Amino acid sequence: MQAEFESMEDYWQKKMEEERLFYEEQLKVSENQFKELEFRMKEYENLLTNMEPSKHENSDGLYAIDEQRSLEERVNEWEEEISHLKLELEEIGKNHKEEILTLKEQIFELSQNTYFPRQFDTLN
Repeated sequence: MQAEFESMEDYWQKKMEEERLFYEEQLKVSENQFKELEFRMKEYENLLTNMEPSKHENSDGLYAIDEQRSLEERVNEWEEEISHLKLELEEIGKNHKEEILTLKEQIFELSQNTYFPRQFDTLN
């Protein structure tokens, strides 16, 4: 029985030692992976700061928006064209109202002439 007990104790000691070695190996692998990842992250940070130095100088404020001059000029032209078209539309509307009034007056005059044609004949 003593030999059996010592055999089992040796088995478990060996098993524990294997597990400890496996754990230590996994820990080393994880540390190496972490260091490699940390190194890559630093490389990416350096690349980003070198690529756009002007954007990172004022980290407290907002970044400037890059505008294209040609697009701004086109928008200004369109706004000017719109204002001219609005003025033309107002002018056309005013002319239309005047024309309607003139036509109404002519209709009224014609209707007066058709209702009282003898009255005008006697005057002449």
